[in-house]
Amino acid sequence: ATSGDLKVRLSGKSNITTNVGAYSESGIVVTYKGVGVNDKASISYYFNNIEYLSKSDLENAVNAMKNPNTKLTIKYVVSYKGEDVSITRTVTFK
Repeated sequence: ATSGDLKVRLSGKSNITTNVGAYSESGIVVTYKGVGVNDKASISYYFNNIEYLSKSDLENAVNAMKNPNTKLTIKYVVSYKGEDVSITRTVTFK
C-alpha cells in the first residue's frame, strides 16, 4: 500500500493459517522515499476494533482467541511525515 512517498508491505503472507494460540506476527516493512523507516514510523495494529501499539501486545491478544475455524483480520496503520497508509492481513485458525 502506498501514500505519496510512504510505502508499506506485509512481511510474510497476506493470508495465514495457524493453530489456535500459535500466531506469530510477521510484521510489515515501511519505506519512505525508498529508505527503511520501520523504527521511525508510528505503527498501530488493530484487531477486533482495539488498537495495539506493539507486536507483542497484538500477538498476546490474537493468541488469547480460543475458537478454531475462526477467521480474523489484522489492520496495520502506519503514519510517517504526515502520510498515512493502512494494510490488512487475514488469519485463519484451524
